[in-house]
Amino acid sequence: MSGNYQVFNAFGQLMATARNTNRIDVSRLPAGTYILRYPAANASKVFVKQ
Repeated sequence: MSGNYQVFNAFGQLMATARNTNRIDVSRLPAGTYILRYPAANASKVFVKQ
């Protein structure tokens, strides 16, 4: 699903954004719990990077 995405940390801080893509590079994020937000579909998903 291509679109605009936002990645927030557990404290609600915006950590990354991606526009017009179906891939998000999280390699630079430290280990932790994150929320992936996809505003176009009013959807979000929690994921853990180890």
